Amino acid sequence: MSLVHLVVGDESARDTSVVGVLDELVEGLGEGQSQIVGVSGPVGSGRSFVLRHTVSRAQSLGLGVSFAPCAPSESAIPYSVVTRLLSDLLPPGRIADLAVSCEQAPNPTDLNALLCREFTALAARRPLLIAVDDLHWADRWSLRWFAEMAQQVREHPIMLLGSAHGPLVRVVGADCSATPAGVPTQLRLRALAVPEAQELLAELTGRPVEEEVARAATQASMGRPAVLAAVARHFNSADLPLIPAKLTEVYEVARADWTERVARVVRTLPLEAAALLRTMAAGGGRFGLAMVTALERAGELAALGALAEAGLVVGSTAPRLACPGFAVDAFAGRDAADRAALSMRAAELGRVLEMGALTVAELLGGVPVAGQQWAGEVFAAAATCLLREGKRDAAITALRRALREPMTDLVRSRLLIRLACLEVVDQPEASDGRLREVLVLHNGADSGDSVVEAADLLLSRGDAETTRRLVSDAYRESARTRTATELSPLGALGWLAQDEAGPDLETPATVLPSPARTPVDAAEAAVLAWQLATRAEDRPRVLELARLVLAEGDGAPLMCRFAAARALLCADAVEESAAGYETLAHDARRRGARAAAAQAMLGQSGIILRRGDPEQALAVIEAAKRELPLPSWHPALASRVASAEIMALIRGGRLDEARKLAGRPDAQLADRGVGWSLLLYARAEVRLVAGQPERALVLFEECGRVLLSRGWRNPVLLPWRFGASLAHQLLGDTERAMALRAEEDAVLERWGCGEALDIPEERSLAGFRAIGVEIPDLPDQPPPRRTEPVAVSVPIGLPLDLLAALTPVEREVVGLVVGGAANGEAAARLGVTRRTIELRLTKVYRKLGVRGRDELLARVGPTAGGC
Repeated sequence: MSLVHLVVGDESARDTSVVGVLDELVEGLGEGQSQIVGVSGPVGSGRSFVLRHTVSRAQSLGLGVSFAPCAPSESAIPYSVVTRLLSDLLPPGRIADLAVSCEQAPNPTDLNALLCREFTALAARRPLLIAVDDLHWADRWSLRWFAEMAQQVREHPIMLLGSAHGPLVRVVGADCSATPAGVPTQLRLRALAVPEAQELLAELTGRPVEEEVARAATQASMGRPAVLAAVARHFNSADLPLIPAKLTEVYEVARADWTERVARVVRTLPLEAAALLRTMAAGGGRFGLAMVTALERAGELAALGALAEAGLVVGSTAPRLACPGFAVDAFAGRDAADRAALSMRAAELGRVLEMGALTVAELLGGVPVAGQQWAGEVFAAAATCLLREGKRDAAITALRRALREPMTDLVRSRLLIRLACLEVVDQPEASDGRLREVLVLHNGADSGDSVVEAADLLLSRGDAETTRRLVSDAYRESARTRTATELSPLGALGWLAQDEAGPDLETPATVLPSPARTPVDAAEAAVLAWQLATRAEDRPRVLELARLVLAEGDGAPLMCRFAAARALLCADAVEESAAGYETLAHDARRRGARAAAAQAMLGQSGIILRRGDPEQALAVIEAAKRELPLPSWHPALASRVASAEIMALIRGGRLDEARKLAGRPDAQLADRGVGWSLLLYARAEVRLVAGQPERALVLFEECGRVLLSRGWRNPVLLPWRFGASLAHQLLGDTERAMALRAEEDAVLERWGCGEALDIPEERSLAGFRAIGVEIPDLPDQPPPRRTEPVAVSVPIGLPLDLLAALTPVEREVVGLVVGGAANGEAAARLGVTRRTIELRLTKVYRKLGVRGRDELLARVGPTAGGC
């Protein structure tokens, strides 16, 4: 077999058979010439074949021969190689005597000298070949002996022959680099070219081999003779010819042989070299010059050299794995501890080489806990990369892994919030648990912003009672180290949670302070705006505060902005409210706050329904459920989804769907919070259209009780009085129906937007009638209890031509309005419906050229008697 070698020290590579060179050296040994020879080559290059051939040649010449193949399993056994070498030369009795002498040796140096004398004594009788195969697997005691033996070769006819991946001087150590026998002869085996591989396969199989097969076999074996021999053995044992039709089998056999060889080799490489192998594989297997320079700075070039000598890495300026599968083989046969150590070292190399968070995180995959802060940072950065690629599940796994590592409270709280935002989609309980952990365990001096964000997200999930309780505790703890101004956002969220949860609390009263009448920031402004809006008090102040909050943008918590948008809707600033919801949904999505985004979308759907477009409202509700799948909504918040959908279905005439949705059983905790009142209202409407006004009335009134128990009196929030009045109308109780409508009108008039519900309620009435609900009109005549005529003052100060343009009835209406009467009160005094008053006022505005009540009052002035 033609194998080529390179003689170290000779700058020109001589194309000479290694076997031929060794034969010459063995013949020289027979003539008494001492030699130290190393045979090196990558995995599968045929080193074992060369040594066995040399041993056979020496035996044929009658020389003394001792041969020991090394194995990884014996690398920890002291003097295992030396013992095997002596067993070829000495009788068992002598070996036993020698073992006793070794035990009595005072130190390793004396012991090595004793063993060397044993070999030199044998060489005195006849020249001796001592051959050690795979010296890189030898135990360290035998390696020291080998180095000592190299010092004594010159004075005795001994040929010391060793094979390894790399040069002999590097495997054994500096002690044999320059010996009395001179510089060791180093022979380097190389890969076979296609013609050489073709010749070898033909020789091993006893059959001609086509060039196509030889080329494929050379590629699969990378020209390594030992792998080619494995292919030949397989086909010989199966009595199969090596033909082109069998190329797939050639690749499979070669790959299996590579797996076994590389796994065995890598287990004996230094940890740094094995880790570098994994690092190169994770990084794509190719290093540039910059990476080689980084390895040099980190002192890792020796590891790269070891891989190159073993043939696992090729290329000098741009090293790469000889085969991508080698990285997989690097883990084969290792226990968990070894795998973890290898992964950790590989990850450290990956950091040195700046291979990116994803690559380093992949390398750390075999390490349950690294115990290093940088490891957590790597997994957190990897999660960010994975999210950019749309791999949410993988990002969740990376964040969970990051949280196993040590880190500051601030960093941990931020990671917990990031993870909660991802888990909320399909693991809402776990998500809530992360947020609770931030509020309970990470409420440190440096974590204020994270605590506020966690409270904000937890409230957006709908669990107002838990949020109120935890925020209360966090506020009390933080009050020791932070000022009231710093705590304002946290306190605002706690107050909103308390307001949402209502008075029926299972836990003691909160320690949160009452909302400030003079807000210090946007968060407190949102609380005050919402408080005033629910109570229908000071509408101009509500508009001012809510606009301030929404103008602040990200400066206020999401749920404070949500409260501001709701407050604007209560104040009949519908377009501003819609814009606030839209911006809030966008910002919440950007921050990963899916529950807050979904809530904002529900708010948008309500406005769209108010405008009279039920199908578009249903489309937005469906989008909200895609943003946060319905099973992931908290039950208290899911009630809002159901109510919004039911009312949109009714307005769209899809009654069967509305009935089916309203009839679904309630989840546990669904009756908590204001969402329950919304669901009661929606179910009441279902009863109304089903011809069950008695049952509808019970639900409408219970809805009102829930709202009033919180002090929420504003009808724009939920016009339960209107619904109840419809039920009374259907039941024939006109007087009670009119009283409820008058009560609603009075609140709206005091609030400053008496017409806020006119169009939505008219649309509701039209919708009910369109689907067959016969709701009688309220009578236009005065109620029976009125016995005296109404004294109505009419305005003075109008130009006579304008005054003449009004009818007597229109003058009566203007007189009541200018006198301060709300629409409902005017209707009651004149004995007509409120709608009649609205229509008459519309005509008045048109005749007088004014745009509404405010301009009418400004133009007419106060009432001063009649005419």
